[in-house]
Amino acid sequence: MALYKSTKMDHVQADKETHDLDDTPQSIVAHPTWTDDEEKAVVRKLDMILMPLLVLGFYALQLDRSNISNALTDTLTTDLNITKDDVNLGDQLMMAGIIIAEIPSNIILQKLGAPIWLTGQVLIWGTVALTQAWVTNVHSFFATRFLLGFFEAGFIPGGQYMLALFYREKELALRTSVFYFGNYFATATGSLIAAGVLQMGGIAGLAGWQWLFIIEGIFTLLVFFVFILLLPRSPIHTKPIHGRFDLFTSREREIMHDRIYQEDISKTEAHAKITFRGVTAALTDYRIWIHTILNVISLAPKGGLQLYGPTIIRSLGFSKINSNLLNSVSSFLVIFLSFAIAWASDKTKQRGLWCMVAFLWSITFGGALFGSTDKDKWTKYALFTLLSSGNALSQGLNDAWLSINTRSAEKRSIGLALVVIGSNAGGLAGKQLFRESDAPKYTKGFLAIVLLYVAALPITAVIMGVYWRQNKKLERELVENEGDVDEQDVMKNDGISSLSTADSQMPVDPGSITSPVKLSICTPRQDPRAIMDSPHTDEKNTTLNEQERKKLRNRLSQRAFRRRQAECIRELKNRVNADQRSDSERVEALQKENRLLRQQLIDVQTKMSRMMASVQLLSDSVAKTLDDTASGEGDERRRDGERERDRRVNGKTRNDEQIVEESALQSIDLEAFDPSILDFDAPFSSSNVSAPTTDNGISSELINVSGTSPFYSQIPNIWSHEYQMGMQPYLTAINATAESSMVLGKDYSFTNSPFSDHIQLLQRMLKNKLNTLGFVPEGHNPVQSVYQPVLMVLSMFNSMTRPDVMAWYAKTRFYHIIELTAWQLYPSSATFNKLHPRYRPTTAQLENPHPGIIDWIPFPTIRDRLIQLHSANPHIDQIFCDAVTGYVVEALMSDLVLGAPQITVYVRVTDLINTMSSGTSESENTIAMLPAPDISTLFSSPAYARAAFNKLNMDKGAGYYKIDPAFFEKYPELWDQASDLTATGMPLKPKYQKILTYPKPLDSSTVETYRSFIDFSLDAANTISMSP
Repeated sequence: MALYKSTKMDHVQADKETHDLDDTPQSIVAHPTWTDDEEKAVVRKLDMILMPLLVLGFYALQLDRSNISNALTDTLTTDLNITKDDVNLGDQLMMAGIIIAEIPSNIILQKLGAPIWLTGQVLIWGTVALTQAWVTNVHSFFATRFLLGFFEAGFIPGGQYMLALFYREKELALRTSVFYFGNYFATATGSLIAAGVLQMGGIAGLAGWQWLFIIEGIFTLLVFFVFILLLPRSPIHTKPIHGRFDLFTSREREIMHDRIYQEDISKTEAHAKITFRGVTAALTDYRIWIHTILNVISLAPKGGLQLYGPTIIRSLGFSKINSNLLNSVSSFLVIFLSFAIAWASDKTKQRGLWCMVAFLWSITFGGALFGSTDKDKWTKYALFTLLSSGNALSQGLNDAWLSINTRSAEKRSIGLALVVIGSNAGGLAGKQLFRESDAPKYTKGFLAIVLLYVAALPITAVIMGVYWRQNKKLERELVENEGDVDEQDVMKNDGISSLSTADSQMPVDPGSITSPVKLSICTPRQDPRAIMDSPHTDEKNTTLNEQERKKLRNRLSQRAFRRRQAECIRELKNRVNADQRSDSERVEALQKENRLLRQQLIDVQTKMSRMMASVQLLSDSVAKTLDDTASGEGDERRRDGERERDRRVNGKTRNDEQIVEESALQSIDLEAFDPSILDFDAPFSSSNVSAPTTDNGISSELINVSGTSPFYSQIPNIWSHEYQMGMQPYLTAINATAESSMVLGKDYSFTNSPFSDHIQLLQRMLKNKLNTLGFVPEGHNPVQSVYQPVLMVLSMFNSMTRPDVMAWYAKTRFYHIIELTAWQLYPSSATFNKLHPRYRPTTAQLENPHPGIIDWIPFPTIRDRLIQLHSANPHIDQIFCDAVTGYVVEALMSDLVLGAPQITVYVRVTDLINTMSSGTSESENTIAMLPAPDISTLFSSPAYARAAFNKLNMDKGAGYYKIDPAFFEKYPELWDQASDLTATGMPLKPKYQKILTYPKPLDSSTVETYRSFIDFSLDAANTISMSP
C-alpha cells in the first residue's frame, strides 16, 4: 500500500503563502483530459473577452467616481453655490454609500449571479452619474453623490469574484493587476478627457462640468450594453445574459469548467452561497481585520491626493487646463510602478516586503515635499507627482496577500469586500487631509500623509509576523503528522512513498525563501535509519539482521498508515462540515467528479484494448502464415480430414473463407507469443479466454478508439471487418450459421450485431414472401402496397423482441423506419422520395458494408462516424440504444414547472413516454394543465407527462429531436463540432431513468416464429384482398 502526501502538504507546495489552516482542503481530482496548448488557447481567449470587459467596467466606475475633482477646476462651486467643504462632504457621502452597500451588494451578487448583478450595477450608477449634470443645489448634489457610491458598491470585489470563477489561483495575481489597470488608467486619462470636455462650456447653455458628467455618464451606459452583449456568465454557461449566441465552443467550455473544477469544486458553481455562519467566520477572523486596517491607513492619502490633485497643481501657478493635464502624469506613472511591483512580488514570492517598499517610496517624497523650501513650481510639481504615483501601490498587493491566504470561498468573498470597505473608508477620511485653511502649501496635509505611511510599516510587519507564526504552527503539525512517511531509505523496497526534500520545505515567512524541515519517524534521540545504516553497534546491541529489519519496516509502515488514515478522516470531516451547499448541489458536484474519474477508466480501457487488438492481429497473421507455409502431403490430408469431419458434424459445407478463418482462430496461442518484439509491456491472457459476448449483458462502455475527437480520421479503425477484436464474434457467427443454415440458406451471413441480424432476416423473409405472392414493385401504385406489410412485420418484431419499447414506437413517428425499410426492400425514386431527409443514405452508407441498425439513427453525421469507427464493434447495439435514449427536446423550464426560472432545459423523450405508459387505461387520454407543480410530478403523473409531450411536439419524430450531451460524453468520437445536434441548457430528468434494450442473438426458434408470422399474416391479407 502506497502512502500519499496529504492535501495539506499539497497546499503548501501549490503556493508558499497558503497558510489558512481553518479552511477546507481541496479535493483530489482526475488528471486533465486536454492538452497544454488547448488550455493556453482558452486562457488567451478569456483574456481577450473577459478581461477587457471587467477593465472597461472598472474604468467607467473610476471615471464617474473621480470626475468631481476635475469638475472642481471649473465653475461647479459657484454654479451650485457650494464650498469646497460641501464638496468634501458630498464625496464622504459617496464613500459612506459604498461602505454601507459593499457587503449587501456581495450577498445580492451571490443570489442573482455575478454577471446579472454587475451589469445591473453599471446601468444604475451610469444613470445616476448622468443625472449629476442637472443638480441645482447642495441637496441634490449630496443625494446624487450618495446614490452613486451606493450603487457602485460591490463592483470591485464582484469583478475579482468573476476572475476567480474563470482563472486558476496561479493566474489570478496578474489578472488582478490588469483589472486594477482600469482604475489607474481612468485616473490617468480622466484629467486629459476633462481638459478637453471642460472647453465645451457654454454649448447648449450648459457649463463645462455639466458636459463632463453627461459624456462620462453616457459612456457608462454604453458599457452597460457591452456587458449585456458579451459578458459570460460562468465557465460552463458562457452565453451572455441575452442568450442569443455564445463566444465559446463546447470544448472550450468543458476545458474552462474542468480546469477550475480540478482546483476548487466550489468555483464551478453558478454562485457560492454566503451563509450567516460564513459571514460570522469572516468577521471574526483577525487576519482579515489586520489587512482591512492596513488598507484604511495606507489608502487614506490616496483619497486626498486624488480629489485635490488638480487643485494643488493649479495652486502652484499652473492654468486650469494645464493642471488637469499635468495631474495625469502621476496616474500613468502609477500604472508602470504597479505592474513593476506586482511582477517583482510574484518573482520573489514576497508581499509584505514590497508593501513596505511602496510605503518607503511615499514617505521619501512626501517628506521631501513637506520640508521643501524651493519655490520653483516645477520642483514641487515633480515631488508631488512622485508622491502621488505611490499612493495606491500597496492596494493590489494587500488584496492578493489576503486572497492567497484565504482558502474558503465564503471567507475570501467577505474578506475582499471588507478590505475594499477599508480602502473606501481610508479614502473617505483622506479627503479631509487638505483643507481650505491649509491652502496653498497644505503643510499639515503632507505631514499627515507621511505619518500615515509611517504607521503602515508596523502594521505590515504585524501581518508578516502573524503568518510567520502560522507557518511555524503548520510546520509543527506537519512534523507530527507527516514524520512517518519520510523513510524512503528504510522502506523503499516496500513500495511506500516518502516525502522528498522539495515536499518537506516550509515557508518561515510569507513569501520568504524556505528551508527544509526534517521529518523524523521516531524521537529525535533515536533514528531507526541511523541504527539500520550504521556499520557499528554498541556493547548492548548487535547488528540488525534481515528479519529485524523486516519487522521494523512493518511496524513503521503500520504507524504511517494509521496516522494517514486518521488525517484523511479529519480532512473529510472538515470538508463535510464546511460544505454548506444543498444536497442537490453536492450530489451534482460529486457526479461531475465521478464522470472525470470514469473518463480515466475509459482511457485505460482504450489503451488496453488497442494493445490487445494489436496482439490479436499479429497472432492472426502469424497463424495464417504458418498455415500457408505448412508443407507435406500428410499434413494436408490431415487438415482435409478434419474439414470433412466438421462438415459432417455441422450438417453442411462451409466455404473456404470460413475454414481459413476458423483455423486461424484455433491456432492462436498467446502464451507462446514472444512479447519482446513489441515496444511496450503487454500482459497476455490464456488462449481459452475469449472476448466478451455480444448478449444483453455486455458492458455499456464504448472503447474510445478515437482519442481526441478532432483527429479521429487519422486513427486506424480497429473495429473494421478485417480487424475485429477477439475470436468470439467469428465463433458466434460460425455457430449461428451452423444452426440456422437450413432455414436461412447458405448465403446468409451473421454480423456482430444481433439487432442487425434480426432486421436483415426480416427483410429477406418479407421480400421472399412478397415475391412468392407475385408482388411487383413496378406495378400499379406500388408505394401504397409495400408499406402495410412492412408495418406489420416491424410491429411484430418490436412487440416480440423488445416489448419495453413498443410505447416509444407507438407515440413517435415510427413510419420513418417503415419508409426506410420499404426503400431498402424496393429501392426506387418513388420509395426514395418518401424518405425523411435525415434518414436518406449518405455516401459512406452506400459505399461501405455496415450493420443495418446504423441506418435507423436519424443523424447522418453520427451514422458516418459509426461506419468509420465502429462498423464491426460488438457493442454497436448498445450504442444504438444509447443514441435512442439520448433523443431530447429543448424547452423553457418555466413552461413545464411552476415557478421555475426561464432557462433552457432539455427533456428525454423516453422519460415522458415511460411516464405516459405507466398510467391506467382509464386515464390514458387524461391531460393535465401545464406547468406542473414540481419536477417529480412532471415525471410521475401520466397526465402531466402527456401534456408535456404534446407541448413539446414530441410526436414530430426523430427528425425533430436533438442529442443529450451525455451521449457525446460517453462517445466523444461521435461528436461533430460543425453540427447542431447537441442540446443546450440543463437536463430535466426523473430520479430513475429507463434504459432501452435490444434483441438477443437469433436462434432457430425465433427464425421459425418470424417465418410463421410472415406466412400467416401476408397469406391472410392476400386472401382478404382477393375475395369479392
